[in-house]
Amino acid sequence: MTEVPAQAPAPRVSDYDYELAFSQFESTDVAREVSSVNGVRTVTFHLVEGFDLTMVDPDSVEASQPSDGGIRPQLSSGFTRAGYYVGFNQFDQNTLSNALLAAGITAAICAIPAVGAAACAIAGVAVSVAVAYINRNGVCSNNRTLYWYDVVAANGARGSTIACRSTVPK
Repeated sequence: MTEVPAQAPAPRVSDYDYELAFSQFESTDVAREVSSVNGVRTVTFHLVEGFDLTMVDPDSVEASQPSDGGIRPQLSSGFTRAGYYVGFNQFDQNTLSNALLAAGITAAICAIPAVGAAACAIAGVAVSVAVAYINRNGVCSNNRTLYWYDVVAANGARGSTIACRSTVPK
């Protein structure tokens, strides 16, 4: 696996911002599906036609306990040892390779009633990072998912990276 860092360091999503974004999505009237695997609750929000967001309920898992987040049919997010991840499957990547569609997806997410500033900002940053990667490198090969995730260096420095992977970051 080759990891290519984003051109500019991406901001790290804090626990507070993730929890706030989750609660903002939960407070909407957006259609959703809820599932639970090994006590970890995931909610798939059906945001716009053909574009879903699956989030791990932060109350169902400790931040230090990594989770695979269950099934992620579209845009996904969850926990790693270092923080959080957002995953873009092949459908998401192909959609985001069109800049107009990418802008429309972010706008549609932010236009959902009750989606607050934190959820809108996280969606915007995640989509922007993915679009920059896809424009530079193309869609991931071999049906891999494009993950943007938090990392911790050996010296303790925190940051994030984006890479094509066949497995969820730990």
